Amino acid sequence: MEKNANSLDSGKAVQDLLTDTLLARRWGKSCRTLQRMRRAGFGPPWIAIGRSIFYRHSDVLVFEASARKGGGV
Repeated sequence: MEKNANSLDSGKAVQDLLTDTLLARRWGKSCRTLQRMRRAGFGPPWIAIGRSIFYRHSDVLVFEASARKGGGV
Protein backbone atom coordinates (compact mmCIF):
# COMPACT_ATOMS: atom_id res chain seq x y z
CA MET A 1 0.00 0.00 0.00
CA GLU A 2 1.36 3.43 -1.00
CA LYS A 3 1.45 6.22 1.58
CA ASN A 4 0.08 9.64 0.72
CA ALA A 5 2.79 12.32 0.97
CA ASN A 6 0.34 14.63 2.78
CA SER A 7 -0.67 11.99 5.30
CA LEU A 8 -0.46 12.88 8.96
CA ASP A 9 1.15 9.48 9.46
CA SER A 10 4.45 11.06 8.48
CA GLY A 11 6.09 12.92 11.35
CA LYS A 12 7.02 15.77 8.99
CA ALA A 13 3.39 16.69 8.31
CA VAL A 14 2.57 16.93 12.00
CA GLN A 15 5.76 18.90 12.77
CA ASP A 16 4.91 21.34 9.97
CA LEU A 17 1.73 22.49 11.77
CA LEU A 18 1.72 25.25 14.38
CA THR A 19 -1.19 25.66 16.76
CA ASP A 20 -2.79 29.02 17.41
CA THR A 21 -1.02 29.11 20.77
CA LEU A 22 2.41 28.34 19.32
CA LEU A 23 2.10 31.04 16.64
CA ALA A 24 0.85 33.58 19.18
CA ARG A 25 3.85 32.79 21.39
CA ARG A 26 6.23 33.00 18.39
CA TRP A 27 4.95 36.48 17.51
CA GLY A 28 4.48 37.70 21.09
CA LYS A 29 0.76 38.20 20.49
CA SER A 30 -2.39 36.77 22.05
CA CYS A 31 -4.56 34.06 20.53
CA ARG A 32 -7.33 36.66 20.47
CA THR A 33 -5.17 38.89 18.23
CA LEU A 34 -4.69 36.00 15.81
CA GLN A 35 -8.44 35.41 15.87
CA ARG A 36 -9.05 39.06 14.93
CA MET A 37 -6.47 38.79 12.14
CA ARG A 38 -8.25 35.73 10.70
CA ARG A 39 -11.63 37.47 10.85
CA ALA A 40 -10.16 40.49 9.01
CA GLY A 41 -8.68 38.20 6.34
CA PHE A 42 -5.13 39.14 7.31
CA GLY A 43 -2.25 36.85 8.20
CA PRO A 44 -1.01 33.51 6.97
CA PRO A 45 -3.45 30.90 5.63
CA TRP A 46 -4.87 28.66 8.34
CA ILE A 47 -6.43 25.22 8.62
CA ALA A 48 -9.53 24.69 10.73
CA ILE A 49 -10.11 21.17 12.00
CA GLY A 50 -13.16 21.16 14.19
CA ARG A 51 -12.66 24.06 16.56
CA SER A 52 -8.86 23.89 16.35
CA ILE A 53 -6.79 26.23 14.19
CA PHE A 54 -3.46 25.27 12.67
CA TYR A 55 -0.90 27.08 10.52
CA ARG A 56 1.62 25.44 8.19
CA HIS A 57 5.13 26.47 9.20
CA SER A 58 6.01 27.14 5.56
CA ASP A 59 2.99 29.51 5.21
CA VAL A 60 4.05 31.37 8.35
CA LEU A 61 7.59 31.82 6.97
CA VAL A 62 6.22 33.18 3.67
CA PHE A 63 3.92 35.59 5.52
CA GLU A 64 6.74 36.78 7.77
CA ALA A 65 8.99 37.38 4.75
CA SER A 66 6.27 39.35 2.95
CA ALA A 67 5.68 41.47 6.07
CA ARG A 68 9.36 42.36 6.38
CA LYS A 69 10.08 46.08 5.94
CA GLY A 70 13.27 47.97 5.22
CA GLY A 71 16.39 47.37 3.17
CA GLY A 72 18.08 44.71 5.28
CA VAL A 73 20.37 42.08 3.84
